[in-house]
Amino acid sequence: MKHQQEKKETIRKNILNGAIELFSKQGYAKTTMKMLSKHLNISEGLAYNYFNSKEEIMDEILMQLGDMFENVGQITLVNKSNKKDLENYINKYFNMIADNTEFVKFGYAMTLSPETSNKVKAYINTKISNILQILSDFFLKTGYENPEMTALEFMAIIDGTSQHYLGTSQEVYPIETMINYLKIKYCN
Repeated sequence: MKHQQEKKETIRKNILNGAIELFSKQGYAKTTMKMLSKHLNISEGLAYNYFNSKEEIMDEILMQLGDMFENVGQITLVNKSNKKDLENYINKYFNMIADNTEFVKFGYAMTLSPETSNKVKAYINTKISNILQILSDFFLKTGYENPEMTALEFMAIIDGTSQHYLGTSQEVYPIETMINYLKIKYCN
């Protein structure tokens, strides 16, 4: 029974990863479930056993992305008040992006797309609010004068840094310089 569940989860992940590949290469609007099935060398019926539509696949991808970002904050900053914890958050955040580059790049692009469902946009907005609250609580505990504004500024910097890193040649963008800047500015 456990083996069966693992096999189903593997197929589900393969469908999601294949969708990211196809959506990235040819665009969300041009990709069909039939094309995705062919790309993955599975029957269209099998794909529909896991997802009712490409819209459902897109929703799942973007919700997983939101969860991933929120989880980094939950794991490293909730109930913490040491600036070393923020340094740990910065490291985990950028490692997560480096380890999931195509997924995050695709997610950023799709969250700005008019094709993204209102349900997912609301979900992502909730995740962003949760992350801002986690950061704000952390900055309050660590003695920042204006924790809400510091959280907004910090999030804008890491988000912008991420997007520049993902949108340019990763060999050229000074990601390590930016990471060090964040640590000096917020962790000292």
